[in-house]
Amino acid sequence: MKSLEFEVNVQWVRVLGLALLHGAITITWIIYNLYMPELLSQFGFSLLLAQSILVIENLLAVVIEPTIGALSDRASRRGDGRFPFIIWGVRVAAAAFIIIPFLTIAGTPTGMVRWLLPLFLTVWALAMATFRTPSLVLLKRCASEQNLPRAAAILTVIAGFFAAVRPFSTNFILNLGPMIAFASGSVGLLLSTFVLSQLFQKKEVPTATVEPEEKPETSKATWNELKPYVPILALIFGTGLGAAWMLRFSTATVSQLFAMQFPGINTTWFMSIFFFLIMCAALPLGAVAAKIGNYKAMMISLAAAALGVVIVGVWTNTFLWPVVIILVLAGLSIITTGAVPFAISVMSSRWSGLGIGTYFGGFTFATSLLHAFFNPLLASASLSFVAFLAAGSFLISGLCIAASVAMLRRRESRVTPQTA
Repeated sequence: MKSLEFEVNVQWVRVLGLALLHGAITITWIIYNLYMPELLSQFGFSLLLAQSILVIENLLAVVIEPTIGALSDRASRRGDGRFPFIIWGVRVAAAAFIIIPFLTIAGTPTGMVRWLLPLFLTVWALAMATFRTPSLVLLKRCASEQNLPRAAAILTVIAGFFAAVRPFSTNFILNLGPMIAFASGSVGLLLSTFVLSQLFQKKEVPTATVEPEEKPETSKATWNELKPYVPILALIFGTGLGAAWMLRFSTATVSQLFAMQFPGINTTWFMSIFFFLIMCAALPLGAVAAKIGNYKAMMISLAAAALGVVIVGVWTNTFLWPVVIILVLAGLSIITTGAVPFAISVMSSRWSGLGIGTYFGGFTFATSLLHAFFNPLLASASLSFVAFLAAGSFLISGLCIAASVAMLRRRESRVTPQTA
């Protein structure tokens, strides 16, 4: 009976609906990143502008994601639900995405008109930042809190799949041409959102469970409610920051390990297999995290992965390199799977969207720093240097997770009545 209850606590059809939307999001970002430099060059802009746009978009998303998360929390408590944020965000993103290739039909414009392209590229990216967080909060309605890592593992499967096939799909996507590629991305967003609305929206907020609002929420009341959570929000932000860096630096470490062990061989295939294994490991590791606890699973995986990259940093020619790669891929799989459940668990249920948005705010802030400073350095950095950067990233996330959980437990011990 206990095993049966464990299984039915995950509503897999709804989880697959969420995975469909986030798969569409990933595809559009792949198309965007492939075509953006070429389109900007066609309009007479430099590659430096493309990099600057990415940095600016990420910095704006640092504010947008937690803000939209908090606004969707308030809307959900009023009974309006989170779907207005999802639907309108997708509509704006889909419209901007299809307009972008149309700007190139008339040839290369001059004067102020040519600035329409970077404008719509930025509008699209900002619109994309408005519906990721509200959609991920819906994960709470797909599984019990214990089983959230199992549900979130499907999203890791999607991310791992696209990371694995991306190097081999580049030519196919570019051969489609911008019109077909961008139109396909827009249609994918709209169709996946329609499917998601059919799975969730009709029963999004049962009347009996809507929280009664005795009086309208004022800015002062909201601040007083959130003030005790500010330190935790800062730690969630730090967790996201460390996660973005660990993903970049640890995969760079693994890539250099493959290059060292197999000199003269293109490592693209090896890295595709690496991401494919992350995808395959997500579901069983998500089940482990649900069984032993998400916090414990994340801390164990962070420690193991950090140990692995430290070994590489100290001893670059280690014969243990296969073990190191296994530790890193398992660590990345569990961390990616457990991130959203972690953000949900350490925040009040009234502010789940804010917690998730803050995590992705930290993630995108770290990504902007990667684009601006770190990525140019990685091309010439030694294996030891990259490995220690990865270890530091694991340490940042681990300390933030441990501190936030400890803070939450202290707060719960103060508000929980003590019994003799």
